[in-house]
Amino acid sequence: MKRRDFVSGLGAIGILALMPFQEIFRCDKNQRLHFIGLGTGGTNVAWRIRKKGVTAGYSCFNWFPSFVEPYDGFHHIFYEYPREFRQSNELGRKRIPLTDEMKSTLSHNDFYVVLVGLGAFTGTSLISDVVEFLEARNANYLSICSLPFFNEGRTRNEYARSKMTELIKYKRVKFFDNEEILRKFGAMKISKSFEKADEEMYCIFQKEYYNLIS
Repeated sequence: MKRRDFVSGLGAIGILALMPFQEIFRCDKNQRLHFIGLGTGGTNVAWRIRKKGVTAGYSCFNWFPSFVEPYDGFHHIFYEYPREFRQSNELGRKRIPLTDEMKSTLSHNDFYVVLVGLGAFTGTSLISDVVEFLEARNANYLSICSLPFFNEGRTRNEYARSKMTELIKYKRVKFFDNEEILRKFGAMKISKSFEKADEEMYCIFQKEYYNLIS
């Protein structure tokens, strides 16, 4: 089955889900929101949400180049996928265990919103262990994962689809296909495309969270 056909068959408006999220559990609206950005993609989405003025805790598991300051207001846990594994084969698809600091950050009585762009190294290597850790704690959480644009390359798209297959069994994990942006708005600059994709992930969060507390 082709990637485009597979994604189109899973759901409208880019949200790939097995059942409505609100049927699983309800959320205490007084429970603190805590956004977790995994890798650069997830961290950028969390940063855009913070810029909207959403009151919450903000953490990221990511690395920043030496010339870039980590985002202000974030609890930053440094993590970089091992450079010696960065290859277009199974070495580049290792699951990395969570550190004690990561587990501590995920152990509060918060409603966690985990954001990640699938297909690259850092965030994709962590997402399964993050979800499994939250599931084991029976924590309230929502994870929103984006699938890469088609032009980001076959390797990244195949890895993202593989990871989606691994995660789709968890009903609290949602998926958004970035190709929906191009279908919805047409061709545009790549920076604008990513900005639109981040906004769609924010809209998914709004919809699902509203359903939980209403």
